[in-house]
Amino acid sequence: MDISSRAAPADGGRASARPLIVITMRFSVLVAQRESWAIGRGRSEADYRRTLFDDERLALHHFLFENLTLPSLAAQVPAPSEEFVRLYVITSSELPPRHLSALEQACARHRWVRIVRVPPDARSVAHGDHIRDFLAEAGHGEGTYAHVRLDDDDALSSDFLSRIAAFATPGNVGACVSLARGYLLSFDSGRRRLTQVVDYRLPMAAQGLAHLGAYKDRAPVGKPANVYGLGHHLRVDTKVPVILDSRAPAFIRTNHEGSDVQFGGRKSFPAGEPVDPRDLLTLFPSLANLAGGAAS
Repeated sequence: MDISSRAAPADGGRASARPLIVITMRFSVLVAQRESWAIGRGRSEADYRRTLFDDERLALHHFLFENLTLPSLAAQVPAPSEEFVRLYVITSSELPPRHLSALEQACARHRWVRIVRVPPDARSVAHGDHIRDFLAEAGHGEGTYAHVRLDDDDALSSDFLSRIAAFATPGNVGACVSLARGYLLSFDSGRRRLTQVVDYRLPMAAQGLAHLGAYKDRAPVGKPANVYGLGHHLRVDTKVPVILDSRAPAFIRTNHEGSDVQFGGRKSFPAGEPVDPRDLLTLFPSLANLAGGAAS
């Protein structure tokens, strides 16, 4: 269920010279196929539900979403507009009420955000339907688009969407784009402050991985370009061509006690060179919200 039914003004069906961007973010989604997520693997249904909706875990994810992730999208240059950008925040229909209320309040500030609540008996998330909904609502007759994945505790650089849009040309339809250079942010969950930021590079990283598609008559041409439909992000190059660009930083990945990678059993990352968070504020202005406890 969307938090808003506001529709962007239609352009009479004309082609759009500007690619459309659909961003999908999962925020504590409870689905029948729990093995699809690191947090659900090897757990009973009751344990999966209890862990997913743990109050402390949800409070931490909301803090990062509201202070790092969502502001990083709002800070895009040019600024997001509901005519060309749509963020779908996918959550569970059983998300505890106070956490749902906090999520709705954060998202209501931005006309380009929608919340979709998924029932617990759903086997998967209908990403293709969400893409179709936005293409129809945006009102452009034909053009190209990108479907971007992003976690609720990570961030994108302020030029990220413009960089992805530059690759969303007719000749690249069907390919993925991986802006593979970024930063790994270690986060102290108790103090709600970052402790260190280091250089980080990972081809086909999940943060901001995008799949490019085309649309005509306000609908996808063929099967919607769904980045999640390609399977594990580190193996998308076995399914489609991948455009790899590591020339400039494009994302921040957080590592903390509640990270999905921690549930997946990974406790460390390849070490990179430490950087001063203050040097990153131009590309990542929302980093200022976390920098009070940064190590010198």
